[in-house]
Amino acid sequence: MRKFVCLTFIFFILTTLMGCSQIARSKVEIDEAMFVRVLSIDKGKNNNVKVTITSKNMTTELGGSNQITKKESYNISSEGKTMMEAVRNFWSFADRRPNYGHTEFILISEEAAKEGILKYLDYVSRDQQFRHNSRIYIVKGSTASELVEDTHTSGLFFGDMLNNLENNMVGLSISSKVSVSEAMLIFDNPNVSTFIPCIELIKKTGEISQAKDKYDISIKGYAIFKKDKLVRYLLNNEARGINWVKNRIASGVILVKGNKGEDISLEIITGQTKIKPLITKDNLSCTIKVYVNSNIDEITAPDNIFDKASIDYLNTQQEKVIKEEIENVLNKAQQANLDYFGIIQEFHMEYPASWKEIEKSWGELFPQIDFNVVIDANINRSYLIKEPTGSLNK
Repeated sequence: MRKFVCLTFIFFILTTLMGCSQIARSKVEIDEAMFVRVLSIDKGKNNNVKVTITSKNMTTELGGSNQITKKESYNISSEGKTMMEAVRNFWSFADRRPNYGHTEFILISEEAAKEGILKYLDYVSRDQQFRHNSRIYIVKGSTASELVEDTHTSGLFFGDMLNNLENNMVGLSISSKVSVSEAMLIFDNPNVSTFIPCIELIKKTGEISQAKDKYDISIKGYAIFKKDKLVRYLLNNEARGINWVKNRIASGVILVKGNKGEDISLEIITGQTKIKPLITKDNLSCTIKVYVNSNIDEITAPDNIFDKASIDYLNTQQEKVIKEEIENVLNKAQQANLDYFGIIQEFHMEYPASWKEIEKSWGELFPQIDFNVVIDANINRSYLIKEPTGSLNK
């Protein structure tokens, strides 16, 4: 009995020590870690996966009597047959151990997305290092590595540039954030098509002082997927049409014409969408009602438009613009049989008893749905001045 107890104790000690040894081998001191903020994925050579990691590099320069700290991007790339192999290959040459616990952005090239992105997202969502709230972007028109390597703004880190773009895109409502967890949930639903925001390189305007400062990043709209493959883009007002339906409108500009044909800019203040599905006999229909409040922010003619008849006319024009944006993307979705609005989920919530039959036949039902788009627009006010500039000279 005493021998059994001793052997058990020795086994316990050995097991514990083995566990400590494993922890020690994976431990990395903070000054030996490379904190990856951006992970870029491309197709490599010979059907390999190419991964580019971007971390923040802090440099200090003397400027007169003051020290100037610059935050620049440090990019390195690796290839492998799979995502994990490509990521692990960094260990063979990187001067610091990559740490992915701070990764904010995952960029996937257009070419890779056309072949299917689930094989990349599987590793990102499975491995314990990555955060599921990291945001995904599809890189339109170039590789992901080209985008991070060619985009430079002196003293500004690439990840900070993307953060700034995300903060600013609410002013246009032509895009939105999509996280890894959100994308994976949609990909798990065979009846819903995924949309992921897309970005692309654009040339900077004005005089360029340095060759490396030629390009900037632009958020354009959404990449649309059929299953896990990229099939099309919906940009600018088409992308805003998706956001109207998905209730993701924050702000934006609506251009309308006044009674005399003058251009008038309205600023969206609030937007709210309600979707009401309906089943009658064997027919499916859906009413999409949008409530919009806006302000007049620009008038390009000196005519005074602040009377009831003019405001009513502008409201009618505003409703027409919004309705056309929504109907345009609805028509395209039905023609391609891609439910990237998640309309099936609206029917699921409204008619749970009929859900199984709807789900089985959704591929035939979705293109036949009668959509009724109703816009309730209201212009609240103007801003600092009431009469247009120059109206007193008339």
